[in-house]
Amino acid sequence: MLPIHGTRAALPSLAKSAAHLGKWLRGLVARAHCNVAIVALIAKPARIGWASLQRNVFFEPSRGGSLSNRGDRAWGLAPSVV
Repeated sequence: MLPIHGTRAALPSLAKSAAHLGKWLRGLVARAHCNVAIVALIAKPARIGWASLQRNVFFEPSRGGSLSNRGDRAWGLAPSVV
């Protein structure tokens, strides 16, 4: 329940930002109820994290939100063997 209250408090300032997230939130709030936008904002990083863990890749927002297939090499370690 705590993430919902924190997101509810942050939603107005996040929606005003000029970043991609702000544009996405403004569009979502225009299409759906505010509570739906809050839950979607909470779920978005969870989906990104889950996909990163499942694919053993890193999320790179500078590359348009792509999941990079660098494996453990980003940390200077040998790639994982599955």
